[in-house]
Amino acid sequence: MMANVQLNKGGGNHLQRPATPVNGFTLVEAMMAMLILTVILLGLLQAMIFAADATMKNSLRDTAVNVAKEELETQRTLAKSSGVSAVVTNSNYTVQRTIKNYTFTYTINRTVTTQVDSRLVNMTVSWTYKGETFTYNPQTLISP
Repeated sequence: MMANVQLNKGGGNHLQRPATPVNGFTLVEAMMAMLILTVILLGLLQAMIFAADATMKNSLRDTAVNVAKEELETQRTLAKSSGVSAVVTNSNYTVQRTIKNYTFTYTINRTVTTQVDSRLVNMTVSWTYKGETFTYNPQTLISP
């Protein structure tokens, strides 16, 4: 590329760049792009953390449902083998389950109400996750 030479009124000459666009980004443009990208990535990270937390809560709830189902099936089996009158026990106990390499404790409170020829079994399964207590309350009627 050749430089244009122009004469000044003062008689001196100086080199002047031709009016061509500058290629590339300025430092300010690069910093703004990095700032925008950082904000977007932080938003995505927050969404991933929220999704992982929701998945864990769902897994804990599914496990609570399974714990209650196992207990209710045990009560139904007891009623079939020994009669409905065998299902009279109120109880409060805990079981532990491992979910994603973490052990969680579920507290089961079973209340049995005697009716004419059947038993109403109410359960409360509770567990704690991140300082918050959750419960699941199934019930079933066991009759001959």
